Amino acid sequence: MDRGTVIPKVVKVQVVIGFIAVSLTLIALILLPPLIQKRNDLSTEIDAKTLEVKVVEEQLETNKRELEAYETQLKVTRSQIQELQTSVREQRTAPIEALVKPRASYARVTTEEAAQYPGSEYRFDLFLEVPPAQRNEIVKVTYFMNHPSFADNSLINGDPQDRFRATYFGYGCLSNVIISITLQDGQEKKLDFNQCEAQELAGD
Repeated sequence: MDRGTVIPKVVKVQVVIGFIAVSLTLIALILLPPLIQKRNDLSTEIDAKTLEVKVVEEQLETNKRELEAYETQLKVTRSQIQELQTSVREQRTAPIEALVKPRASYARVTTEEAAQYPGSEYRFDLFLEVPPAQRNEIVKVTYFMNHPSFADNSLINGDPQDRFRATYFGYGCLSNVIISITLQDGQEKKLDFNQCEAQELAGD
C-alpha cells in the first residue's frame, strides 16, 4: 500500500469525526435549552413545595399548641364541674340552716318614708341568701324582733324571689333576732342572728 492511498483514508476519517462532532454540537444546542428550562422549572417547583411544607409544618405546630391549650382548659373545666357536682351533693345532704346566710342592710329614710313612719330615721332590711336548689323548700321565713319597741315583733315573708325580705322603719338594729324557717315538710329551723354585726349600708 502506497502513501498516496493512506492519506485520503485519514482525511475521510477526520471528515467523519468532524461531521459527528458538528452533529453532536447541533443536537446539544437543540436539546440543551429545554433541558435547562426543565431543570429550572423543577427547581422552582421544589422550592415552592418546600415552602408549602414549611407552612404546613408551622400550621401543625400552631394547631398542636392550640390543642394543648384546649386540653388544659378541658381539664380545668372538668375539675370545676366536679367541684360543682360535689358542692351540689353537699347542698342536697346538708341541713338547710347550714346553707342559708342571713343578711341585713340599712338606709336613711326618704322624705315619703319619713312622713309615713314618723320618728323613723332608717329603713332596715333583713333577708336570706339561699342556694337556688333549696329556695323552693322554704314556705316562709319569720324574723322575731326581740325588742319591746316592736308592736308586732314577727316579720314574715314567703317570697323566695325577694330573698324572704322583711323590712321595718326605726332608729336602730337588734343584736338578737331569731329567724324561723318553715319548710315544705312542716319542719321549722331556727337561727340566731346579730343584725347589728351583719348589716351593711344599702347600695354599698
